[in-house]
Amino acid sequence: MFVYNHKQSEWSELAAMKTARAMFGAVIYNGKIVVAGGVNEEGLTAASEVYDFGTNKYVAFSLLMSSLYSTMCKSDDNCTSVDSLMKHYYLPVMYSVIFVVGLLGNVTSIAIYLAKLRPWKSSIIIMFNLALTDLLYVLSLPFMVYYYTNGESWTLGDFMCRFLRFGFHFNLYGSILFLTCLAVFRYVVAAHPLRAAHVQQKRWGILACAAVWAIAVAEIVPMLTMITMETKDNKTQCLDFASGDPAVLWWYGWLLTVLGYLLPLVVVVVCYAGVVRELAKGPHNPCRVRARRFNVLILVVFVVCFLPYHVLRILRVDTRRKPESSCMLVHWVHTAYILSRPVAGLNTFFNLVLYTLAGDKFQQAFLSVFPWGPWWTKFRTHLKLSLAVVSKPSNTASAKSKALNKMFVYNHKQSEWRELTAMKTARAMFGAVVYNGKIVVAGGVNEEGLTAASEVYDFGTKEEGKRY
Repeated sequence: MFVYNHKQSEWSELAAMKTARAMFGAVIYNGKIVVAGGVNEEGLTAASEVYDFGTNKYVAFSLLMSSLYSTMCKSDDNCTSVDSLMKHYYLPVMYSVIFVVGLLGNVTSIAIYLAKLRPWKSSIIIMFNLALTDLLYVLSLPFMVYYYTNGESWTLGDFMCRFLRFGFHFNLYGSILFLTCLAVFRYVVAAHPLRAAHVQQKRWGILACAAVWAIAVAEIVPMLTMITMETKDNKTQCLDFASGDPAVLWWYGWLLTVLGYLLPLVVVVVCYAGVVRELAKGPHNPCRVRARRFNVLILVVFVVCFLPYHVLRILRVDTRRKPESSCMLVHWVHTAYILSRPVAGLNTFFNLVLYTLAGDKFQQAFLSVFPWGPWWTKFRTHLKLSLAVVSKPSNTASAKSKALNKMFVYNHKQSEWRELTAMKTARAMFGAVVYNGKIVVAGGVNEEGLTAASEVYDFGTKEEGKRY
């Protein structure tokens, strides 16, 4: 194809079309040449191509339709610019808040894990990696604040644009996977106490983190080819993921939502239901109660932070994909999508709360950083003792709930706990001694008060029902 430059009074040859044709139609629109129809060696053809003078190459026809639809929206008297205002005012404020709180909180958490909490268990290794992921994310936010306050004018190049957009989604799906691992580990500790010591070994935490990093990278790497930059009104814009080519984003967005969010959400819900079921069986020991609170907070993060973003991202791509969508609908869906992006980043706040719920050791280590920390620890200890005295059970129903007929023994060769056959008399605070291959159980407190009943567990008896 040749074009005539009337200013220079000369013809210039353009890049070759992908489809050779004759007697085709061509029109110039928005700095591009749209080529449609014509005759090729096989006969009539309806194939269309778009030549972009800015890049000196042919681009996908869907990009032209997206640009055309955007122009139509601007000419609509009923349209609103609220989405532009949200990007200029809302995003910089929210990203600044997340940066300040996330930077201080995650730097403090990482320092505590490195300096105060040793030796590390599997859960601590996972939470350390979660804090590291959050820290990498918040360090990218100042660049985004500058970009949106500067009227969406990107001056840092293509690499930084892709890297920062990649960083947001890597933190998002890395956090989802790390939280899922924590929910599974907490469920195992609460529902299967005999396996707790085995699951808390360091190697399981290392394996889980390595798997999370690998899966998160595999999920997000295709996005690097979909994040684009666009020149508009003499400004270079770094487009977010959902503002690219909707034809490509549609299938990938759904795949990412199902595998990266919905599947982990199902796992978290199942773990929470399992912890609740174990609590219903009793007893309500601190480990199980803490596991329930822990999983509840993870479930809140999944619903409050991650769910709106994934739903609105799909709607954003869908409205841009359908030419029949009204301009007002496109703008309001875009506005809601903009609102959801910092909300997804607020998971860093909830993660800071998770570290304190993980156990008393982190709380004590955190308080020891401050001069008034030891005083506050002593005050809390006295307060707990006072409340324990006030709430001491005085009726038989309370005593009955504390009495158990279960006993566990630890096998040091296999490094695991094992549950024995149930005792005939449920009791608490009893004495036990191993003698000549048997366990002698004596005394204790049951629902009626003190008891002198004794039982003998025989390891050699084969029948389960005749061991005592």
